[in-house]
Amino acid sequence: AHQAGKPVTFSLRAQVPPGAGEIVRVEWDFHGTGTFTAAPSPNGPAIHRRATHTFTKPGTYYTVARVTAQHDGDPHSAYGLIQNLAAVRVVVR
Repeated sequence: AHQAGKPVTFSLRAQVPPGAGEIVRVEWDFHGTGTFTAAPSPNGPAIHRRATHTFTKPGTYYTVARVTAQHDGDPHSAYGLIQNLAAVRVVVR
């Protein structure tokens, strides 16, 4: 369990299969509410990112990372986007 008011560091690794494009966006939803915040994400077929968040109140949170890939590696395209989610349970006391 983590302590309220202390930062929690999350680590994310993601990759797309060869020839399937590049990762163009990483977003975090630390409280599991469905509201995502974009994180800096340079293009690439594989990424490793860290994010830190401080939970101010005790409780159980389901932090979600959403990674978006685009077939041509174009971060501005509205087409050919593929999203994937990963979640982790965080207990704060």
